[in-house]
Amino acid sequence: MHKTGLYYGSLAIVIAANLGYHLVSRSIPVGGNQFLGIAGAYLLASVLCFLAGVLTRMGPLLKEWKETPLHYLLFGLFVPGLEAGFILMYHNGWQVSQGALVADILTSTLLAVVGVALFELQTAYLPPPGGPTAARARFYSAACWLLAPIPVFFGCGLCFRWFVLRSFGVYLQWTVVLAVYLLVCVVTCAVLARYRRRS
Repeated sequence: MHKTGLYYGSLAIVIAANLGYHLVSRSIPVGGNQFLGIAGAYLLASVLCFLAGVLTRMGPLLKEWKETPLHYLLFGLFVPGLEAGFILMYHNGWQVSQGALVADILTSTLLAVVGVALFELQTAYLPPPGGPTAARARFYSAACWLLAPIPVFFGCGLCFRWFVLRSFGVYLQWTVVLAVYLLVCVVTCAVLARYRRRS
């Protein structure tokens, strides 16, 4: 059971920090070494995190440090690429309203694909009733509705650009995209439901 204040407060912190992060990244002038600049930023962040850890500790500082999972250190492998990547994107023509959105969409898609792969490994050990087959059918039905917009959007975009559909108006194009999306999802779910009944 979550606490309502922390539930929504943590979301507000993420939104505010994310907004500030991208606005500051976009306003960084070209010049200097991005990685040295990031090192300075994380030196300041390390001091702030250390002070926050001291203020929020529940026991002896050394004891809590020893109990902290080493997984936090894995952040160090990815943080430089994340920070430098966004700065380079904004320095090379990406708009602040587009760069983060495109990166988030592609990242979410890849995470969904990775999630499918990990889920596939776990379903083999699910017990009855239903077992792995029912779990897979339910999961892939949900995944279809989440992932289908991406190939449908790009596929329809190619059709609008290269074929006769390019003469369609904007509203008619979006109507076609929505119709194709619903058709793909309904057909996929129907096939999965039939597969589930036969298994």
